[in-house]
Amino acid sequence: MTNCYEYLRTSGDDGGTDKCGLPVQQQACDAFARAKGFEVVETFSDDGWSGKIHLHARPAGKRLIVALLGNGVKMVIV
Repeated sequence: MTNCYEYLRTSGDDGGTDKCGLPVQQQACDAFARAKGFEVVETFSDDGWSGKIHLHARPAGKRLIVALLGNGVKMVIV
């Protein structure tokens, strides 16, 4: 199996509507990973951050970048 991470995020710019919340995103990512034979080793979630904020400026985004640089996992499902 190939190890991978999941990155989930919701936007604070959606006007309060829940277009595709974190649970729905995680279910879709998990299903994709299973279908492709990937093993999700960690999930990173940023909830309510503007799409105008870069990944490295979001809390989970920062942790994801550090993880990608640190341990050899190079695949992220979003």
